[in-house]
Amino acid sequence: MRQARRLPWRKADAVTSLARAETAYWQEKSIHAMYVLEDEDRSSAYSDKRMISVDRSRQAVADQIRVPAPDLLAVEWKREAAKDRYLPISADEVAKLIAADEAFLAAHPITKQPRRKRGLGDHH
Repeated sequence: MRQARRLPWRKADAVTSLARAETAYWQEKSIHAMYVLEDEDRSSAYSDKRMISVDRSRQAVADQIRVPAPDLLAVEWKREAAKDRYLPISADEVAKLIAADEAFLAAHPITKQPRRKRGLGDHH
């Protein structure tokens, strides 16, 4: 049951990571234009693109929060990510989604036993 949640979570995480990287890229382009190229107009244009990326990044985070968490680490990620008060998702919705995740994870505990360590004589 948990496994079915992993791929959607990884997809959402990839979108979030790319959006954050894009935001960082435009930030660095703006700084470079301002201080290295000494081109305020270009810096301002890059800054505008960064703000568009910030909005996309926040939307990606909100969308990822809405994806069912595959494990407790994902739940913790949601809690941390939701601290951004500018996300386009309400605190009430976040709380409900996290509560649903925690209920699901409690109802579907990990059943796989950890791998045992192999001794020197256990090689096949």
